[in-house]
Formats: sequence, C-alpha cells, structure tokens
Amino acid sequence: MGSKESMTAIQIVRDGVKSLLGGWFSRKDKPKVDRRAIAGLFFAAILLVGGFQNCDNARLKMIEKAVEKTSAGKICADPPNTQSSYTKVMFLVDKSGSNGTTDPQKTYRHDTIRAFWDIHKNNPNVSWGFVAFNGNQSLAYINDGSDQSAIFSADQMLFQAALDRLRTDGDNGATPYKTAIQMTRSAIVKDQMDNPGQNSMYLIIMITDGEPTDYGSPPDDTAIYRDIADLVTVARSTFSTVYYGPNNPTASNRLRNMAMTGLGKFLDTNLDGRIPLDELIGVTSSEPWRIKEFVVANLNAAPCDDGTMGVDSDADGLCDRDEIRYNTEFAKDLSKRGRMNLGTLGQVFDPQKRNSFHPVYSDAFFYRYIVFNEMLDNSCTDTTDEDRDLLNLCEERFMRNGTPLGPTGNWTDKMGMDSDPFNFDSDGDGFIDSFEFFMTRNKSGGMDHGNRAYLFDGFRLDEIFLQYRNWRSPKSAVPYQRYWRPFVDTDTGQHCGDFQISNISVYKTLPLTFAGAMGRADLVHDAEENTLLFYFVQAPEKDPNAPGELRYHFQKVKSADSGLDLNSALYRRYSVGTQSRVPPTGN
Repeated sequence: MGSKESMTAIQIVRDGVKSLLGGWFSRKDKPKVDRRAIAGLFFAAILLVGGFQNCDNARLKMIEKAVEKTSAGKICADPPNTQSSYTKVMFLVDKSGSNGTTDPQKTYRHDTIRAFWDIHKNNPNVSWGFVAFNGNQSLAYINDGSDQSAIFSADQMLFQAALDRLRTDGDNGATPYKTAIQMTRSAIVKDQMDNPGQNSMYLIIMITDGEPTDYGSPPDDTAIYRDIADLVTVARSTFSTVYYGPNNPTASNRLRNMAMTGLGKFLDTNLDGRIPLDELIGVTSSEPWRIKEFVVANLNAAPCDDGTMGVDSDADGLCDRDEIRYNTEFAKDLSKRGRMNLGTLGQVFDPQKRNSFHPVYSDAFFYRYIVFNEMLDNSCTDTTDEDRDLLNLCEERFMRNGTPLGPTGNWTDKMGMDSDPFNFDSDGDGFIDSFEFFMTRNKSGGMDHGNRAYLFDGFRLDEIFLQYRNWRSPKSAVPYQRYWRPFVDTDTGQHCGDFQISNISVYKTLPLTFAGAMGRADLVHDAEENTLLFYFVQAPEKDPNAPGELRYHFQKVKSADSGLDLNSALYRRYSVGTQSRVPPTGN
C-alpha cells in the first residue's frame, strides 16, 4: 500500500481490531526477532461468530483516494445453542500501595466488581473466585478454609465477604502478578478435580494499576506471556485485563498483550474512562462460535522487495515489478539462470501467469527453488485444493517447518512438519496457510502459531498482516484502518460487533485470464480490477482451540462507484473434517 500503483481505496464497513504475528522471510535463516515489546491491539477473543444471519447487510464503498470516510455495519453470530454449562469467574485484584493514589476510595475495584456481581449473582450456573495480590504474595479472599487456597463458589455470602474485605483491607506493598497467576492456576486444577462432570468455562479478570514486581527488573514479558499461555491451556478459559493506573504505555501494552495471549479482552480506563465488565466478560451459559480472525486481503497486492506494497496482477505473492526485475537479475547469476530454465530454455517470470515455470507450483514457490535451491517434488501432480486455502496438495507438501507449533500441545503433537491439506489453517492462528506464505514468502510460517507475536520495526507480524503492511518496512505503508467493538444482544444472546475498515488500496493490475490463473476462476479479473478475499476462521466457544470452519468470499473491485455486499449468503464454507491431522473437536 502507498505505492505508485495504488489507484483508489475502499471504505469498508465497521469491523476489526489491530492485532496479532511474525517470522522470517525470503531467506533460509530466520532473523533475530525482538520479543520484548510485543505491542499493538488484538482481536477481541471472546467474539463468537457462526455467520452473518439475521444481521444488517454491510456495504463496501470505493472512494477515489485513501481518506477516512466511515461506513457503519454490524455482524452477529448465530443464536447460541443453549446447554448446561458453568461459567466460573476469577477476579485478580491489585492491592498494592500505589492504589492510595490511583483508587483511594476503591471505586474502580469495589464498585465495578459489585455492580457486575449484582447482575449475575443469582445465576445458578455461575460461581466466583477472588484473589487479592500485593507485597510478595496473593491471598484467596474466597478459599477452602483449610490451607487458604483459592476456590470457586456460588455462595453469595462468601463473595459479599470478599467484597467487604477488599474495601476494608489496606493497600500497600508491591504488585506480584506471578503469585496471582499461580494461585489461579491451582484453583482451576482443583476445581476440575472436584467437579469432573461439569462443562466449565473459566473467565479470569486481572484488575491492576501497576507493573509486575515479581518477574524481574525490568519485567520479563516473555515469562509473563508464557505463564498466561500455560494457564489458559489448563482448561477452557480466557484471561482478560483491566488497567486503571496512570497513563503508562508500557504497562498498558503489557496488559493488552497479556489479554491477547490469554484469548481475553483488555480495557484501559485512560482510554475508556470506565470498566464495563459485561463487555469484557459476557457471561453466558450457552455455546456459540467465536472468531479467531476476520481478514480482508487484496490478492492483487503483495509485499515487494523494496519494503512497499505493490501490484500483483496474477496473485502469486510476487510484485509485478519484482517479477520483471528478477528476469534481469537472475539471468546474470549462472546457478539461478540454470534453475529458471529448468525444463525449457528461456523461461521467465510472467506477471500475468501464476505458474510461469511449473504447472503445479506457483511462482512464489518456484522463487524459493531458484534463489535457495529448495527442491520441488516433481513427482507430485495433485493440484486439488481440498481445504480452500489457495494452495494445492503439492504446494501444501512444500510448506515445511522442522519445529511446528500449534495453539496447544496436543495440536502440536498431531500437526506434522508440512501443512495439512485438509486444514486451511495448519497452525490454528486464524490466518489461512496461503496468506501467511504469500505475505512472508516463508514456507514454515503456516506451521508456527507463535510467529504472530514476532516484532518487525516495532510492529507485530499479525498486526502487519491485518493492516496489510510489508514486514520489511512496516512503517512505510498506508495501513488498513481497523476497528471492532463487540457487544452481546441481550434479547437473543447473540454475539455481535460494530466494525469498520478503511484505506484499502486498489491497484492498476494487468488482466488475468483463466489460463493465467491456472484454472482458479475466483482469481480471474479484468485490467485495473482487483480480487478481494474476505474470510474469517471460527471455532466453537466450547473448544476454541479446535480446528473449525472457514467462511470466505471473493469480491471483484474496479469501478470507483461500485459497492460490495457482505451479506452472509455470499460466503462459502469449508469445515475441517475428521480426515485432518488435528480433529475438529477434542484437541
């Protein structure tokens, strides 16, 4: 984006949120990645979506240039399927000495928690835990009475006593995050042992005004995120955070990323001015779907070698101008020229042909063979794309990671070292395999769930993906502007959201024929026309780390006065089945 090819920009209806990924690229060796300052916004992980049925149609409107001109829209999940389930809420509340300045009357903490509890305290399927932390320890205000370990209880008298103690106990000492996280983990493990027959969802909310004092100095953010990731894998759970301290971007960003790691939500009273816990938690005893990501991808835009985003007429992951330059540069290198001419002399990159060199492997794959001499399996001829991720079976086998990583240990154990031809998102991070490859030209990224948090020039890779920046020079792009505000329809129980996306550039492409697209009709387009791919990955809330369903839609954009309808009837579906390596449930 922001290149000379950029012709117009699309003003899209309201969705979104900044967030999440990062890795290696266009080279064999992985560059070192700064993991210390993982910053940026993230998708509200509680967003649960099963489709856009019974919701307002959203419209995309193209405008002449990339300026802010907002359109509003709403999407909603299917009504949740009611079943017997239990919601168990654990509050982790800061009692450190700085509260004497930030919350001397305990208004933010006591009154906000009390208001939320008053709404839900009579729900028989909701129980409560309460941990206060300060000094060098955490105290379970709701405990088992013997060893004072934290528990969950539906006893209203116990929770009222915890609130009273919050009000009367003094605020002093340090801010020991780690002790609170460890105590919560033990409480969840104990609750599962005591109630093995209950289908429980654990909602953890940390409310704090400061930075951790028991993770080293300066705090070891990697260790914090690791502990939270471990916590939320113990059981079906989310970890959300609230910051009510002074305006401190370091503290705020750390808590934001703690919530992102914990698949939860984040609130900063410096921005919001209040703590709307119902929006943060959304207690329900039903089981809807949740969205992992909602992505708008211009398939005719690619990251160029010079750090910009540029036109990619044939949607092969290579900029047109790079393809033309390669023809000259590679001809001067004897080994590269030899690999370019594999089979037929005089072969060159063609910006109007996805497979310039090979009938099975598109040009970005063949690029890696030419530049790095990574061997292609010429015996493979299967060009089917079972999982609808824009990679054929042979290309899926080429995608490889010697140390694959999924969202859970069980997923990692089952995923294999090459991408799964029956799972559009092999590493479970919400980005389809082809998108990760074409945005990075890195063949191992689609099997690394953790790469979303790598930093490039201060930007997380998932943020780079969602804003359509070039990882080489993310600051040079005119980014997609994204916003998402989730809410729950109290009448239907549906999870909905207002969203907007703007500043999507449309490029002056060369036309792409059916033959040039290698028979992929969805990619065929006219001159100066772009193909946009809208998709989201959804999984059931009861098993959010299970492979789920891909909802996707291709739209052609050319005329400045054309509109695009986002009605769910336009979206196609692909559900991960039992033939995939990681099954759709029970992982």
